[in-house]
Amino acid sequence: MMVVPPRITPLSILGAVLVLALMVERGRCIYCWICNSAYDRNCADPFDNITSALVDCSKRHLEHMPNVEAKVCRKIVQKVYNDFRYVRDCGYLEGDKEGTECIRRAGTISVLMKYCSCKTDGCNAAPSTVGTTNLQWVLAVALLVPLYSVLLK
Repeated sequence: MMVVPPRITPLSILGAVLVLALMVERGRCIYCWICNSAYDRNCADPFDNITSALVDCSKRHLEHMPNVEAKVCRKIVQKVYNDFRYVRDCGYLEGDKEGTECIRRAGTISVLMKYCSCKTDGCNAAPSTVGTTNLQWVLAVALLVPLYSVLLK
């Protein structure tokens, strides 16, 4: 009996590469903008990164959590009375709503806070910070695969 080796097609190679890319993305470091509008007015919205640089968050560690690596980029908007402050930084702890929407909090004496988190490099530059999820990548691939197979014919 003759064993026929499986046929490797461009489509199967593309599928394997995409699966690997989605798996690798979870283990890589994230680059975020780090600034505070109290010290740098370019940090406010609209964000102007002329005085900032993307920072590799895996190189930054917190003293009180030395073994925790940054997983998200974070943008915080603070409003105290009518004074706004914008803080962009690495985020170390993920919440339930990370990457899906901003969380708003109200404090005493006219204090308002908005925390936005996202999971893609440099995503905390946007006015409304929401990162690309794996589901969005899968949907994009699902749309591209039929197009790719049509082009091969």
